[in-house]
Amino acid sequence: MAGRDVEPVAAVVSEAVRRWYEFYEVTPDNKASDVLCNAALNFYGDGYRTIDDIATLLIGSIPGCRPRESTRRHRKLSTRTDRH
Repeated sequence: MAGRDVEPVAAVVSEAVRRWYEFYEVTPDNKASDVLCNAALNFYGDGYRTIDDIATLLIGSIPGCRPRESTRRHRKLSTRTDRH
């Protein structure tokens, strides 16, 4: 890879995991971080080298919990009945 700057694996994995947390708007915790870091390292081992690629793969393959407000609002809308 002459002429190309390669980021250290730890920096790539760390930023990709941070982006997953940001995307799903959840607070980081140790258990989830272990799972995410292991998955990110596997993607890296499969040949994915950029933060964007690994973050996209994490977001697409490991679903996170969205904030509950949107779930409650959806339930309200879906249980509404119209009377004619």
